[in-house]
Amino acid sequence: MRGGGRPEAGYTLMEMLVVLAILGLLSAAALPMISAARPGLESRSAARAMARDFSAARQQAVLTGTETRIVLNPAAGRYSLLPAGPMRVMPKGIAFQFRSDHADGSEIDFFPDGSSSGGSVMVGSARARHVVMAHWPSGRISLDE
Repeated sequence: MRGGGRPEAGYTLMEMLVVLAILGLLSAAALPMISAARPGLESRSAARAMARDFSAARQQAVLTGTETRIVLNPAAGRYSLLPAGPMRVMPKGIAFQFRSDHADGSEIDFFPDGSSSGGSVMVGSARARHVVMAHWPSGRISLDE
């Protein structure tokens, strides 16, 4: 205390060390929770990117008046937009499976009227899976999140 009998404002070194120790414990506990959520976020992001690519292929078919095709290669973890699109590669640890009742092989065709040959793609890891669908015959794209 100083001459006026008032305590000084501020924190002691001990109080600061206690606060820093508590913050350290909280951050150490939060890291495993963030790591556990990561695979789900990655698979959701990959599924959203695939749905956007499917929509772009459909839009390209309508705008150009020509058939556009998505060729899927699940074994290699990649797919591409034909006739002139980039090849997409799935992130490490994310796989996909293609299923269709109407399409041949591993491809989805989009036609100039907006329709499609249809098919569904399950995208994800062991912990989180999402389904991207190109609906037959409407060509509508949906994502099951």
